[in-house]
Amino acid sequence: MAETNVYLNRLGEHTWWSMPDDRTDRPVLAAVAGTTHVLMVDAGNSPAHAARFLEALEKAGVNLPDYVALTHWHWDHVFGAASLPGLLIAQEETAAQIAQMAAWDWSDAAIEERVNAGIEIPFCRDMMLAELSKAQRKKLVIRQPDLVFKKRLDIDLGGVTCQVAHVGGDHG
Repeated sequence: MAETNVYLNRLGEHTWWSMPDDRTDRPVLAAVAGTTHVLMVDAGNSPAHAARFLEALEKAGVNLPDYVALTHWHWDHVFGAASLPGLLIAQEETAAQIAQMAAWDWSDAAIEERVNAGIEIPFCRDMMLAELSKAQRKKLVIRQPDLVFKKRLDIDLGGVTCQVAHVGGDHG
């Protein structure tokens, strides 16, 4: 039976997920908890987004994540990673894109240059600027994955095993 509050939803015995927020393109985050470990799915679009999810998990009695698996490299799924505990996991194509992003400047001018070059889209620019102040973007750390896999990775959480798999698609 699913339990719901304003932000965090429980789906079954081991799984929680957050409500998205389209005002700043905050995507759904999720957690799967076993008896010994917790896996978080995606890192959020900012340290504040990640912190809100961790606070909600704590209120629900769920431990901090031991693992954070990224579904893909887009900013709204990775910008919160540096503020999270646990081993950061990504598929090799995602890891390569994150390595590129880590070298980028996140100032207004640099983001605008990437929009003009077609590397970034205006929607993402607008949402980044809404979520993160200039000062926050200046201090932004793009965390590199600790563990990179090619096709599939099984993670034993204690009584629950999660399969993290590369499925392809345009959200690579």
